[in-house]
Amino acid sequence: MIKTINFKKCAFLILLVLIFILSGCNSHNINNLELDNLEDTMGLDIKITIKDKVYNITLDDNETAKAFISLLPLEINMQELNGNEKYYYLDTKLPTLKEKKEEIKKGDLMIYEDNCLVLFYKTFSTNYSYTKIGNIPNLSNLEDGNITVRFEK
Repeated sequence: MIKTINFKKCAFLILLVLIFILSGCNSHNINNLELDNLEDTMGLDIKITIKDKVYNITLDDNETAKAFISLLPLEINMQELNGNEKYYYLDTKLPTLKEKKEEIKKGDLMIYEDNCLVLFYKTFSTNYSYTKIGNIPNLSNLEDGNITVRFEK
């Protein structure tokens, strides 16, 4: 007796296997950082110093935040853009979970694409996709030009 193979079921299973295999390769270009050894980031704060003022960043619990923590301490010069954000291109690509944001909130720290660190100092609507790292609740006075920022655990 010869069994017939259901082509649709077979193609679906092959597709699932390919997605599973490729998802392991998806944007995890972190130069051998061991993310599994880091604690959960939910509720964890890191410090950011801007213009001699220290703020706490409450991190989201995601792979991007874990990867960002592994880069600390980090001192960077963030450039002004659009009158609402500061940005810096990291040397390292971070894992991403891009989400279209309808609204960016003042104090949001995010990744654009996979290596552009963005700190928003105004709340506004947007159509762009970002991966959120965390938020700085009491952020103030960032309107003037470029800034030097220091991140530390």
